[in-house]
Amino acid sequence: MLFMVYVLNIAVFFVYYMNNNSIFLFLRRFLQLYVSNFFCIYSLMFCIVHSTELTFI
Repeated sequence: MLFMVYVLNIAVFFVYYMNNNSIFLFLRRFLQLYVSNFFCIYSLMFCIVHSTELTFI
């Protein structure tokens, strides 16, 4: 699942880069999406771990 998210992101970055030929815009967008996805995935994993802990207790 995590791998698919990153593949999707690379595809989005590529399309964005082809539309805007500015490398700085592309890099800024890349960092923005990478950071936001990292926090999203981290929070999702955190929720899953805590829900499993609660069910085991």
